[in-house]
Amino acid sequence: MLTKLYGGKFLNVKKMTKEDWQNLYENFESTDLLSAIDHLDKVRGSLANDENFRPPEIRNELMDLHALAVDVVNYEKVEKAEEF
Repeated sequence: MLTKLYGGKFLNVKKMTKEDWQNLYENFESTDLLSAIDHLDKVRGSLANDENFRPPEIRNELMDLHALAVDVVNYEKVEKAEEF
């Protein structure tokens, strides 16, 4: 199965098994993504996408990734794992 990633690239991804989910649940820290967003916010002025200092697009992508991680890890929405 091919899954389209950001930037138009494709990656072979298998369906998530219960064991895969358990491993992710036990080992993944979504707070690392939030920490990356906090660091990004600190340098926002240098990375802003325009002169109005909107957040850089990568911030929005990290927030989307965090939301997806929460769905997969915390709510066991394994059907979303292929996006993750």
